[in-house]
Amino acid sequence: MLSIPSLEVPAPQEVLNVLEKLNQANQAYDIRLPAEQRQRIAAIFHIHYVWLLQHHISFGYDRVRQRYFLQYSTVSQEVTNR
Repeated sequence: MLSIPSLEVPAPQEVLNVLEKLNQANQAYDIRLPAEQRQRIAAIFHIHYVWLLQHHISFGYDRVRQRYFLQYSTVSQEVTNR
């Protein structure tokens, strides 16, 4: 039987740090930058984006503010205890 390692639930501060780094990379990316620098920024963005996905962190993008943000579930405690 194949055992798939489970990812530990990250601490809230770790999630916020990753989200902030994602936003920093997103804001730093500029098509006018040299190709090497754009690739480096894109790689940093990708690493943090994938980390959020792998840890099943619900997040979205605000087009007006041009920032990623956390989405929280509003399921009541009564429903989750059934």
